[in-house]
Amino acid sequence: MREKRKSGGGIHEMLKSAINAGLIQPFLYLMLMTVFISGCTKDETPIDNGPELMTVAGIAKVIPLNLTDSIVVDPVVSVTFNQGTDPATISASASTLTLKKGNTPVPGTTSVSGTTAIFTPVTDLSQNTVYTATITAIKKSGSDSHEIHEYTWKFKTGKHHSVHSLSIVALAPVNNATAAPATSLPTITFNHELTSSMKKTISVVLKKGTAIVEGSLSFSGSDAIFKPTANLSPNTQYNGMVRFGGENDEGENDEGENDEGENDEGENNNSGKTVIWSFTTGGDSGNDATAPTIGSVRPASNAVSVATATNCTVTFSEPMNSATITPATFTLKLGTIAVAGTISYLGTTATFTPTAALASNTSYTGTVTTGVKDAAGNALAANYSWTFTTVSAAVTDVIPPTVLSSIPISNATVVAVNVAPSVIFSEAMNSTTITSSTFTLKQGTTPVAGTVTYSGNTAKFAPAAVLAGNTVYTATITTGVKDAAGNALAANHSWSFTTIASVAGLSFASDVVPVLNLCNTCHTHGWTTSTVSSTFYANLVSAGYVNAASPTSGKIYTKLNGGHPGSVVTLADVNKILTWITEGSKNN
Repeated sequence: MREKRKSGGGIHEMLKSAINAGLIQPFLYLMLMTVFISGCTKDETPIDNGPELMTVAGIAKVIPLNLTDSIVVDPVVSVTFNQGTDPATISASASTLTLKKGNTPVPGTTSVSGTTAIFTPVTDLSQNTVYTATITAIKKSGSDSHEIHEYTWKFKTGKHHSVHSLSIVALAPVNNATAAPATSLPTITFNHELTSSMKKTISVVLKKGTAIVEGSLSFSGSDAIFKPTANLSPNTQYNGMVRFGGENDEGENDEGENDEGENDEGENNNSGKTVIWSFTTGGDSGNDATAPTIGSVRPASNAVSVATATNCTVTFSEPMNSATITPATFTLKLGTIAVAGTISYLGTTATFTPTAALASNTSYTGTVTTGVKDAAGNALAANYSWTFTTVSAAVTDVIPPTVLSSIPISNATVVAVNVAPSVIFSEAMNSTTITSSTFTLKQGTTPVAGTVTYSGNTAKFAPAAVLAGNTVYTATITTGVKDAAGNALAANHSWSFTTIASVAGLSFASDVVPVLNLCNTCHTHGWTTSTVSSTFYANLVSAGYVNAASPTSGKIYTKLNGGHPGSVVTLADVNKILTWITEGSKNN
């Protein structure tokens, strides 16, 4: 067994380079250092993960990107290994993908799909917090020898949720890339197809030293593409800065639900999010006249026993013009019949995803035509075709699903009264089987009214009203739930938890006002504060935040009952306000 390799270095070196290049001012450097170092312990070694360290570990990309900020609080944390990596070396038993908040491990589950390992946190991450992700994997280096590689990177959360978030999943050229073609078109790939309102929030600045590079910004699908007016200079470092997501990706406030005029960032959200990266060009002058080639395909040419639920990928020798990779230039056929599917492009890899599973024991042919072109406009020299054969019989899934984890955890105490119990299943489920009949919440034998939703592998029960304080509740998932193949849960899954104790007879002046003032230290609101409690109360009523006639229709209740988090407001504080509201939102 060869020695373990671990990345190391310093975030500050990248930031200093940006200062020397004139991309950011010294005061911004100090601010960024504060942001990232605040999540580290004093004796923690800073991280500098250049592309060479990823290459050594056999990693193609990580999500979120290293040193990215304003990441959603429910992120997908994943590592994708290079094409051709032996799946056995990155199986769940052979690789470990972990996430830490400081030195504290984040509870979650790891799954492996193809060459991608995915970590799913059990609960949403904390806001405005630096997290450290680490992948430890075995890389086969010979017939009987292996190397253990560890790759670590950091990211910082924002305050938003993925349903209303725009974030970057890839940069080309990659951060710290060397020998980038002088014909490079810096491309930023986002996690969503860009709508017209999203495009308005995106700006890209490319600098050569302190000089801004002239160019134009265009969009294609989920890509923002910066096209310099002229080829880049050879052997030169360039620094890029992307700003995006001001007024919430869709022209709304940051959380997409603050219609009452709140601003959860405490300032105008037009500031958005910022990602900085740099790359260095190679010695070529940029007069690229070389046609692109195809480096690898998957499934491999002449492969047999290929799974019927497979995607076809083509990896090119260089970055391509994504607009030329379409259903007309990348096809999959059964004889002369085209297979229906969708096409995506990321980095240097194009993926064809069939709409339905392929037929078993059948030969398919993939083709990439000369219609595809690289970033410089050079076309593939000739059509490229390859053939593979699917497995002789489709594998039938007979394994029942299981519940991996539940929220709150079993036997938890001091649980918030506005909790929405949820479970994470071991696999994709048939959503039609997850209903209020198969996912219930009870206080003793009395059912709690609520709605059941299912997304990803997670089912959630949202009570119609806040739960009673200091009370035991039992949630149950029955054998009526089934996975996508029709396999039912082997046995009912039940767990109990106890809510936090409520304090009766709460006073608006002495109990609620101090908490609302704490809220104002975190972010601004549409209400007007006052040192006179009766005036403060009247202001809340006039703005619709409090409704004594219908307490649970006020904006504060709606916000808190939806699980609105806060960095300065404790669980007890939230429970206190919810209890005061359910007692009638009285001005007392």
